[in-house]
Amino acid sequence: MKTIFILFVSSFLFFSCSKDKAKENEEAPITEQESVQQEPEPQATPEPISDVLVFTVQIGAFEKANSSYESIQDVSVYVEDGLTKYRLGKFDSYNEARSYRTELLNKYPDAFVQALRNDKPLYIREALTSMN
Repeated sequence: MKTIFILFVSSFLFFSCSKDKAKENEEAPITEQESVQQEPEPQATPEPISDVLVFTVQIGAFEKANSSYESIQDVSVYVEDGLTKYRLGKFDSYNEARSYRTELLNKYPDAFVQALRNDKPLYIREALTSMN
């Protein structure tokens, strides 16, 4: 009997508290002044990000900077994935970069064409596909 009484009182308190919470969560009526929408403040439009695709010839990649490669005229130095990479030339087409690579092979036998989109490496196949 005592248990039934405790359950009854507990249920009563629970439901009465729930009703009070529901009343607290009800929204106040909107007045005419509040219902008038204010004009949004103008926001600065971000400048469009240009999507730049270039082809270059990578002539070397080293764990540490290489002073002899850094002294090469017009060399571009990139640090990617813990390596210092040295690249020459910037070309709009793969064929131009490939031709330049052929010229460099005697001095840099491991040279290869690297595609860069916004200065980030990209697979050649993906670069060529995106050009079509």
